[in-house]
Amino acid sequence: MMQYYLIHDRLQPLCFVGKTFHNHTLYEYFKTRRPCENLTVEEVLEKDQAWFDQRQFMCAVTNIGFKKQVIDSLEKFNLHWFSAIGDNSIIGHQVSIGFNTFINNFNVVFDDNTIGNHCTITNYIQLSHGVCVGDFCHISPYSYLCFTELQQGVCVGLRSSFPGKPNNTIVVTDWCNFMMNSVVINSIATSGTYSGKRLQSTETSLTYKIL
Repeated sequence: MMQYYLIHDRLQPLCFVGKTFHNHTLYEYFKTRRPCENLTVEEVLEKDQAWFDQRQFMCAVTNIGFKKQVIDSLEKFNLHWFSAIGDNSIIGHQVSIGFNTFINNFNVVFDDNTIGNHCTITNYIQLSHGVCVGDFCHISPYSYLCFTELQQGVCVGLRSSFPGKPNNTIVVTDWCNFMMNSVVINSIATSGTYSGKRLQSTETSLTYKIL
C-alpha cells in the first residue's frame, strides 16, 4: 500500500474537494486514520463560514483549469489548505513546498528546490538542481527538470525533459502545456500548447487539457 504524510497540517478534519482520482486515493488512505471527507465542489459551496473554519482542505486534480476555478470559487472563505506527500518520495534539504500541493510516491526532489501552491507532482519525477515550480503546475510521470523555472500553471506531459544548465536556466511562462515526450532546452516566453519547443496551439493549460 502506498502511504502518505501531511504538511501544513493544523490537525483539523480533512476535506478533499472534488470527486477526482487523486482526492479519492488520499481520502481512502486517510479515512481510517483521522476525520476525513470527500465532497463535490457543489456540496462544499453550500456550507457556511463556520463549517470552513472547522476544517482544512485539499483539491488534488490534474486539470489545471478546473483546479484554478475551484480555488478561486473558495477564496472568499479564507480556508486553510494542507499538502500531502508520498512516503516513498525522497525530499531533499531546504525544499520549499507550498499549500494544497500533492507530491505522490516515487519522486526525487533534490536540495534547495521550490514547489509552489496548488501543484501536482505525480510519479517517477526528478527535480534536480535549481528548479522552481510555480503555483498551479502539474508534472506528469517520468519527467526530468534541472535548472528550470516553471511559472504558474505549466502542465508538463509524460516523459518530458527540461535539461537546463547553470548558465542557461530554462524559464517557461505562465499557463503553458507541454505534450508527452517534449524536450525543452531554451526558455519559452509565449503561453500556449507545445510539443517540445514547437508551438502547436495558442490554447493554454486553462483552456485545453492535454492529459
